[in-house]
Amino acid sequence: MIRTIHNIPNNVCNVNYLVKIPDQRRIFQKILHTAHAAVFEVHRTFSLIGPALRYQFNKCIDYVKPPTQKNGVIAYDTASFPWNADKNTSSAGLYVFIHGLRGTPLTWEKYRKQVHQTQPGVHCFVPQVYRRGNCPLKEAADPILVAIQDYAKKHPGKTIYLVGVSHGALIAAYLERKLSLENTPIKLASIAGVHFGTKIVDKFFKLHLQKLTGLHPLVAETFRYGNAKAMKRLDNWRIFAKGPHAACTRIFYATTEDDRVRNVESALPKIGDSDQHYFIHGHSHNSIVNAVRDHVLKNLSAKN
Repeated sequence: MIRTIHNIPNNVCNVNYLVKIPDQRRIFQKILHTAHAAVFEVHRTFSLIGPALRYQFNKCIDYVKPPTQKNGVIAYDTASFPWNADKNTSSAGLYVFIHGLRGTPLTWEKYRKQVHQTQPGVHCFVPQVYRRGNCPLKEAADPILVAIQDYAKKHPGKTIYLVGVSHGALIAAYLERKLSLENTPIKLASIAGVHFGTKIVDKFFKLHLQKLTGLHPLVAETFRYGNAKAMKRLDNWRIFAKGPHAACTRIFYATTEDDRVRNVESALPKIGDSDQHYFIHGHSHNSIVNAVRDHVLKNLSAKN
């Protein structure tokens, strides 16, 4: 079923501690799901036209303008943060939605609307990532970290919900480690994350055509499948997950028809023993975002 989200037993891992998808489909099913993914990708592209037009004329406080660099510091405008712009001084938690490489905040249009409808009192922070993510991970993530720290200082003890897609999932993982050290309650959802890289980028390197990707050199290296930095980052994340800090709920999602991360196990690392892993058929790297929306928000908002 296209809409079915499948759970994966937590003990099914390969040598790199990446969770394997038990794919037992027949050839004709795989062909059908690939066709569905293509259709959903086209539909998803056209479905963003309306929100894009509304975004230009109706500024929502959830969307924050891109950070700027001043005196060597990359930062967002503090006054524009939703919890600062909102006259209501209370908050029931903060959702942080992080788009992928070269993406836009509009990726999360349906998410933020659903959160406001179903979880009154919760704030949403939907930033435009610095240089749309085409920069070193620290440059992309640190301005978002400072923003979340501003929220946590004003609303201590409130849960931070980190939701990232693709490269945004790497940013979310970075933020988790930083915020957990400050004993901030964290819940994380990673959707089609490139945690272990993608073999598509490897092909460009093998042909010495990596410059054609237009990627920042450090981003290009980060995206190489099984690269040394990715392995070290995941190893450190696993070690960190066992440390004496605030526990984190982690949920990982992947699609078998991912057109950007074809080695889909890259999106399903095993970090902690209580992590949850799910996959879906018939969706592309982009269309999976809304395909799993209800599941993501239901799991994140569930009481532990």
